Amino acid sequence: MAQHDYLIDNQPGAAFRADLNAALAAIVSNNSGATEPATTYPFQWWADTTSGKLKLRNAANAAWIEIGSLSDPNLGLALKGAIAASGLTMSSGKLLGRTTAGSGAVEEIIIGSGLVLSGGALAINQSAALIYDPVGLVQVQTGGGAGFYQRVDENFNPLTYGKEAFVSHATYRGIVEQIIDGQWMVKIPKFWFKAGTVPSGAYAGKEYWMISPVAKTGFTVHPAFIGAGGVELDQIWVGKYKAGYDGSSKATSVPGVAPMVSIDFPTARARAYARNTGGVSGFRLWSVYDLAAIQMLASIEMGGLDIQSLIGAGHTAGSSAVNTDHALELQASWRGLFGLWGNVWQMCDGLKRNGGTWWRWQYNVPGNTTTNDFSTGYTNTGRPALTTSGYPATFDTTLLGAGVIVPATVNGTQSDGSTGDYLYSNTSTDDRIAYYGGSWVNGADAGLFCLYVSNAPSNAYGNFGARLAKV
Repeated sequence: MAQHDYLIDNQPGAAFRADLNAALAAIVSNNSGATEPATTYPFQWWADTTSGKLKLRNAANAAWIEIGSLSDPNLGLALKGAIAASGLTMSSGKLLGRTTAGSGAVEEIIIGSGLVLSGGALAINQSAALIYDPVGLVQVQTGGGAGFYQRVDENFNPLTYGKEAFVSHATYRGIVEQIIDGQWMVKIPKFWFKAGTVPSGAYAGKEYWMISPVAKTGFTVHPAFIGAGGVELDQIWVGKYKAGYDGSSKATSVPGVAPMVSIDFPTARARAYARNTGGVSGFRLWSVYDLAAIQMLASIEMGGLDIQSLIGAGHTAGSSAVNTDHALELQASWRGLFGLWGNVWQMCDGLKRNGGTWWRWQYNVPGNTTTNDFSTGYTNTGRPALTTSGYPATFDTTLLGAGVIVPATVNGTQSDGSTGDYLYSNTSTDDRIAYYGGSWVNGADAGLFCLYVSNAPSNAYGNFGARLAKV
């Protein structure tokens, strides 16, 4: 990263050469930096590493024009196609081009499974997912090792399309990678949800969850997008990678580093909060609400809860941790989020088991930044927390309706479970903190729904890690 005022002073040869090289470095890096250049010029480029955007100074030298994302192919902009007789061309699943008459420009139309181009005409495929439709998942039958699930529409009618249909869905299309404060993050847009048991019809009494990209009757904003005081958030950001450590004070979300391990929960919190300096705010450990949003979205898209079997095993049969961008972490990824299971356990804030009862954050932010405070901001759900381990079979539908996914019943036999994953619990009566995903030794028991609530906040082990998030 380099910036320069592009004013080369009269000076001795060596100093002149150094000053000139600095100016050239600023040019080739597009004046990259976390803050705007001190001296600006009309039509000057700035690679803003704080927002992850490429910007251009306007002609009046009065403001910056946002061009595109530094982390997206083609800056997140569609390429212009050649003009065809129809006025449009087809390229990589998009309609691109301009009308031959030159009146009005067709910049881009996304061609998902809900749109069909045939004979130059664009038609809607009624059997496919429409961009703004609610979509959900019903647990048709428990057991079998991974349960049996069915995608459904808003009225609980079965949907026959596969995960390819989600290319065009507004919520899933809004999940994108961004760089914030030099950290690789994944933005998840606000969505609405409802969950519990199906009220009537063929699936009456069955457990389900459902999401919508827009407000609809019967849906509420998912708690991942409810900030301090109940204020709605347009999005959250979750670390693309498991948390690393910068060696000084801050947790990171970057490729090519070892995961941050062998620290207790308060220390992990402190390293996440340490990012909130120099105008940066909102960083913390990921929360149970962040995770629940991911669990709902991923399971609906994949059509089941045994995500490890549906996507990949990940690093679950090894002898030590691997780097955050290792091929096995890529294997355990969904929509840009690396290593969602396996490698090292991930501390998850906002949920605790106190004896036989679940407690959760009131909002998707900590009650305060006192790192060893596990009371302020928490509410007693009054819901029973399991104190025995096993394979989850059913879920607590009351907490489901509150946007949190925790088991209501477990079974000691893997083939009688409904997620493919495992719940680790014990009879301790004090605060026990949530860890998710499993580690390098958990094999098939690891996964997106694997939960560990047997450890006190003070515990620290070599396979206990974390993940950043931001609001």
